[in-house]
Amino acid sequence: MTLSAGRLDRRIRIERRVDETDAAGQSIPRWLPLASVWAKVESLSGRESPGAEEAVATLDVRFVVRWRGDV
Repeated sequence: MTLSAGRLDRRIRIERRVDETDAAGQSIPRWLPLASVWAKVESLSGRESPGAEEAVATLDVRFVVRWRGDV
């Protein structure tokens, strides 16, 4: 599958989760940036459900990027 550069119209940041421990011994998640790349967004599905006082909308998407050996 070829991916033309013109379809990569969103700039996204790829991050890695690192868990650190604070002085009390609790785990604290932290996100470290790995790369900033161009991507294409594909909509997968969407749904809307009633919440306690307002509607809640959810959209599932996929980000397609060119292959990178370092990520």
